[in-house]
Amino acid sequence: MRELTQHIRLIPVITTTTGTFEEGSFDVMSDQPFSIEPVPSVDDGGTSWNCDKSLTIDTPDSSTVRFFRHERSCIVRVFGSDGSSYSIGDILMPARAVISLNLNTATLRIKAETVRNPFVS
Repeated sequence: MRELTQHIRLIPVITTTTGTFEEGSFDVMSDQPFSIEPVPSVDDGGTSWNCDKSLTIDTPDSSTVRFFRHERSCIVRVFGSDGSSYSIGDILMPARAVISLNLNTATLRIKAETVRNPFVS
């Protein structure tokens, strides 16, 4: 388990007929420091790491809310308290993220299944 800062960057992954690419980024802030504990699971395809997480975040700007109102493929970049950054998902196996609004805050739900632990280099 790794202690992470409040800063989260969401980098949308867009798939078109010409290929898959990253497009821009959206920054959101968690209301408090958090941690993500990847859970390993083993099946016939090998080991995968489940990095699902729901976080309470500060209400983001309207363009971020509008874009992530529906579940989107993205790379979730989180930052460690030591200054390092970690990517959950990649261009080939992106994470899925959705933001839902509450009264004074918002909830960011991340769904990710990766083939390697994002916190081990």
